[in-house]
Amino acid sequence: VCYRTSGLTYVVSKALIKVPYISLVNLIMGREVVAEFIQGDFTARNLLDELKRLLTDEAYIARQKAGYAELRTKLGRHHAARQAATLMVKYLQAA
Repeated sequence: VCYRTSGLTYVVSKALIKVPYISLVNLIMGREVVAEFIQGDFTARNLLDELKRLLTDEAYIARQKAGYAELRTKLGRHHAARQAATLMVKYLQAA
């Protein structure tokens, strides 16, 4: 997951929104399932390193696949979007 915005947008967003992750996958799971490269971390080097890991590191690939499988179980097969929205509302209300 890669995001880069203007410096002002980032500072304002960071001040207003207090969440540990930016991707829905990571927010729903409550841990990093997918790497996040935000602002200064979103560099060609970091992206290249991550892509290499995703292509060559079997243990890393297996952990990510397991995280997605767990997400699938958590959201269920039916009404996954509704489940995700419900989980996000609960999460944001608790924040």
